[in-house]
Amino acid sequence: MIYKYDGSNFVNVPGYLKEISVGNKDNVWGVNKNILTGFADIFKYDGSRFVQVPGALSEVDVGADGTVYGIISVEQELWRYDGNNFVKAPILADQIAVGDKDNVWGVVAPSR
Repeated sequence: MIYKYDGSNFVNVPGYLKEISVGNKDNVWGVNKNILTGFADIFKYDGSRFVQVPGALSEVDVGADGTVYGIISVEQELWRYDGNNFVKAPILADQIAVGDKDNVWGVVAPSR
């Protein structure tokens, strides 16, 4: 279940996610594991519901300016959303954190 705080109460939002990231009120993204593919489908909140975005990621993070990055954890692939599609970035990462387009951090586990 997904909940959104409306200033005084937590309100249920239709859908199911395993992870959610909020950059600002207009940029809320999440992923939900697809039991058929084993990967996680990607969703963006449109103001009333979560709409599926093409692609598959393990996790997603969004910055305050709407910059979105995601990871496919099995391959450690880092992907950046260009406004229409996810484009593969030139580095690997196990975890990502996005502040804005100029403040993106990635971590690769020491064993890799």
